[in-house]
Amino acid sequence: MKIIDRRSFLAMPPGTVFCKYEPVIFGEILIKEESLENDFFYTQTISAIDGDSPGDIFEMLENSKESGSSFNMDFDCVSRDGMFDDEGLFVVFEEKDVIMLIDKLSRTAKTVKICGHSDCVHFKENSHLCKECNLNSSGCYYDKD
Repeated sequence: MKIIDRRSFLAMPPGTVFCKYEPVIFGEILIKEESLENDFFYTQTISAIDGDSPGDIFEMLENSKESGSSFNMDFDCVSRDGMFDDEGLFVVFEEKDVIMLIDKLSRTAKTVKICGHSDCVHFKENSHLCKECNLNSSGCYYDKD
């Protein structure tokens, strides 16, 4: 990883994985899209919730908090930065960092089993089949306790 200034960041190609940087604080992991003269577009990763409006997203999050319901992500939704902060700094992931992150997420994904049922803990270890969906061993799991 490396920390770069705004001018250098704007010259980076689309697909660059980065975080905004404030001294010793990393922001959300983002993916750079097209640059403009003094601005850029990006795709979110963590907060990329699929919804038609902020109200719709708020309602989905509240429903999930109250009932444990799932909500969808939209990893193709592009936003514009619009901050025009010439003093802004960015942490840029280098190729090896992206590969290590993908590897970690891939290894983690193999242990997570999500069906959307509120009694599932979604982890294979120390669990057995979900009573609601009765999926096979590659499917949904619930906490047996």
